[in-house]
Amino acid sequence: MYMNYMRVKEYAGAKDCLHRYFDKMAEAGPQSGSEDYNMCFRYASLNMASLYARFGHREMALHSVREAVRSAQEVNDKACLHHALVWLEHLAESSNAHGVTSSHGLPDPSLNCTVVNTLKYTPPTELPYKVFSELAKALSHRTKYLPSSLQGSLRLASNVSQMTLCSSLWAYYGRRHMSSLVSSNVINATSSHTSKGHCAEPECLALCVLSNHYFNQGDYQSSESILSIARQSFARPYPLSEVWNKVEQCQLADRAFYHADTQAMSLACENLLSLDPLEANLRRVRLYCIQNHHQRALDAVKQILSADELKAQSYASLELLARSMIELINIYCELEDYSSATKYVVDCIQITSSNHLSYQHALCQLYAAHIQLMSNNAEEGFNIIREYLPFFLINGSCLDKGRAQLLYTKCRIARVKSQTEDVMQEVITEGLKLLEKARSNFEHCEAFIYLKDVLTYMALLCNMVGKRELRNQYAYQHKQIELKLSVNSSHTQFSYTI
Repeated sequence: MYMNYMRVKEYAGAKDCLHRYFDKMAEAGPQSGSEDYNMCFRYASLNMASLYARFGHREMALHSVREAVRSAQEVNDKACLHHALVWLEHLAESSNAHGVTSSHGLPDPSLNCTVVNTLKYTPPTELPYKVFSELAKALSHRTKYLPSSLQGSLRLASNVSQMTLCSSLWAYYGRRHMSSLVSSNVINATSSHTSKGHCAEPECLALCVLSNHYFNQGDYQSSESILSIARQSFARPYPLSEVWNKVEQCQLADRAFYHADTQAMSLACENLLSLDPLEANLRRVRLYCIQNHHQRALDAVKQILSADELKAQSYASLELLARSMIELINIYCELEDYSSATKYVVDCIQITSSNHLSYQHALCQLYAAHIQLMSNNAEEGFNIIREYLPFFLINGSCLDKGRAQLLYTKCRIARVKSQTEDVMQEVITEGLKLLEKARSNFEHCEAFIYLKDVLTYMALLCNMVGKRELRNQYAYQHKQIELKLSVNSSHTQFSYTI
């Protein structure tokens, strides 16, 4: 009954069950020795601390934990003391200083208090290898002194917790492929173990990371299958249902954005608002852009940038800050206000490079190359995109691969405009081959909002080299995409910069 009350977040019922259980234990008296009898009181305090903590009563939880620590120290109960110290560390005010949280399925700092607490000594500006080294040391320190009675279950919990945090850090550092591999290891570790009580949160988070990975690669069927496992394993009103529900709404909003389906995107943003307001507002910025309400988009993104959550120098806030600035840069590029866009590009590059946000840093460089191209400096733009194209091909989503390939082709063709006609024709022919790959990427992830732009550019290039039949084919496909988009949105004349 206690576990059921906890699942539905019924505080009074859960507390009453705990009181009745330990009252019954006390009334029964010592049965197998005084040690077992006294242990009942120690774990009563510890369970009450857990209850208070889960319902946000931090001061009451700290009082109960300290009582459990005193009782455990009196009889040298190492197992109870270990549990109590972990909870004490979790409840400490500084334990969340640099928590690794994020909008795309990354773990909460409460996942493994002893390990995550080391991140307060390794701020986001620290080199990545040092952060991973500190996490490894923390895990070694935790498992080294575990009592023999806890070796099995808690060692598994520590291992999967560390792997989930490593997956989060890989994603934070822009290495999404590595993040998905580590999450796969988490699923393998938890599915092969008979006792999963300590591993529910890592398993749920790992499933969400894998679902996002397949979603970003355009494999929506696999993404939905993995998310359905999380949906069945952690169904409402299970507390972890908020994790997969948030991921699900983000995916629905993104897919509606690809289709320019303003109604579906607005609904997904409304559902996401109760789960993560900042993430919902960030996607609303894209919605306003689709609707050509750029002033509303500017006001919305500036409101996000002024939020108190982004002022903390934590891993999560810096990642969200960088993404918000990228959305702001995109708006200014659409408005062709390249001077304002350049200012934020410089600021964003500085933030992302100093905090090792590789993926957001590469996206900033993508916009820097676009600004150079639009400023008639195609050579400089080509040098920038040529440096970062391999990064997107390795770590990028299906959408970002196509965007990088499209911009690379634009810069390459623009830089040879002043050369001979033979050189131009050769470069355009090679560019059309790369644009076919960009088109394939956009089609694979069903990003129709970008697909129509690459088709327009391909038709234009075919016309320049005299391939009229191919030009007409691309023009017809572009018209079909326009008709499809006009069904979802009354604004069909929008066009994304990159």
